[in-house]
Amino acid sequence: MCWQNKLPAYFVEISILLVSEIKKIDNLEELLLICKNINGIDVLSENADFFMNDKILLKNSLYSLISAQKQKICKNNCKKINLKKVLKNKLLTRSELFSILIENPNTNRNIGNLPKIFLESIENKKECSNAVFDLFARYSQILNYDYIHNDIGNVEIPIYTKEFEVELKKLIKKSVRIEFVGSGCNGNGFKITVIGKNDIKYNYFYKNFYQIAIIRKDKREFRHGGDLEAMFAYYANKNGRKKQFVKFYMGRIASPFEKDAFLLTDYLEVKPDFVMQKQPLFLDYIYSEDKRIDNTINGKTVDFGGLVEYIPELRDKNLRRTVRIILQCISRIADENNIRYIWEIKNNNLSILKDYAKKCDKNIYKKSVCIIKKYIPTLPKEIINYLNNIKVNSKNISIIKQIETSDIITKHTKTLKNNIKYLQLRIIASNNASKDMFGYIILDLFQGRQAVYILDKDNNITRIRIERKIDNKIKTILELQDSQIETYTNSNITELLCENED
Repeated sequence: MCWQNKLPAYFVEISILLVSEIKKIDNLEELLLICKNINGIDVLSENADFFMNDKILLKNSLYSLISAQKQKICKNNCKKINLKKVLKNKLLTRSELFSILIENPNTNRNIGNLPKIFLESIENKKECSNAVFDLFARYSQILNYDYIHNDIGNVEIPIYTKEFEVELKKLIKKSVRIEFVGSGCNGNGFKITVIGKNDIKYNYFYKNFYQIAIIRKDKREFRHGGDLEAMFAYYANKNGRKKQFVKFYMGRIASPFEKDAFLLTDYLEVKPDFVMQKQPLFLDYIYSEDKRIDNTINGKTVDFGGLVEYIPELRDKNLRRTVRIILQCISRIADENNIRYIWEIKNNNLSILKDYAKKCDKNIYKKSVCIIKKYIPTLPKEIINYLNNIKVNSKNISIIKQIETSDIITKHTKTLKNNIKYLQLRIIASNNASKDMFGYIILDLFQGRQAVYILDKDNNITRIRIERKIDNKIKTILELQDSQIETYTNSNITELLCENED
């Protein structure tokens, strides 16, 4: 039986239209309907274990044909917008982004800029930059096959990467090396090394995307992929906290008619001895909700597919700045047993707060304090009151100091998840787990403390025991019984605790 007979009925219809019929389409509306059908072609195997390269090849060919026809249709259409300006200030949904690109079909979908080393030896930098963007976009379709689970990788990937090297070297006039480094749920990753002066190596990570149809959520859940990831990377680097995300350089965003998306970031080598340093108090406006351990390298988020707005109020840049300045003046230090936090505003920060509050817009300052109170519920009331009254009564308090039970001993899933990331915890299953009671030991590698979380059969935390190794013996330094713990039900708590399991 021909493999085409296994495809959806609408694909058989499309295949008949190939070349001759698609070229007859003279309007975007009809072309868009064809694109939606092409996008729905499933490239996953029946058991969702691997991708079928013949279907990826077919979808790539179809989209290349669609893209060429779209350019002919829109040849005399001058409607376009500055996409960089739009994406810099707003995190768009897929439907919002595609609506813009359909309404403005000639919009330049390139975002970001080439690394400086790429243009160091080039005179006509604009022409070279455009050519490099086009080259990366073209290879995003040539190199988006399943190289891990198919024989294609044994032969074709070295050939394609070598051709990519030759073409890129010719454009930027630098020595270049490109190598395949691995695959994820949405695409393939390549390490690009450019040799500069004095043989200095500059390493970059190039990511392209599979032609995935989001129609089999029961088998495998796919996130944003080529449609949005480059946009998210650009937005995160413009609006995120410094050093929160890996540096993004350049990328191309997919459209309903073109699936040639890619992104280029710094290539980070994993540091085996890396330890997350103690962070100052801050509120992340955006962060990645995808907490898989391989999505963070040396404390930086390297995968942008799960980017979400955590605090929508901070879309306002003035609010973000004011919140950041206020929090910089507040210190939060764990006590010697890492059980409680000591909160304080030190003397040398009082004048900074008072001077800034006098210059700051009154409404923005008040909104900022409300946001801090809302998203840092453990912040002592004394400090909140002081922040609210700082303009009126700033001389009454010289030092604010308050000890509060901290979220180091947590009762909430989200907080526990954040602590795992912040404290660089390693999680292992407890040996004494019984049929109706499950235990997990969380090892704090930075302080040598360990916390045992005991769960019942419904995944409610019923007991928390904090231990420390003293004189080669494990001693309990604090134990909370079920009556002291506000239990909650969460069907994913076991998965949460084990997601970084060694």
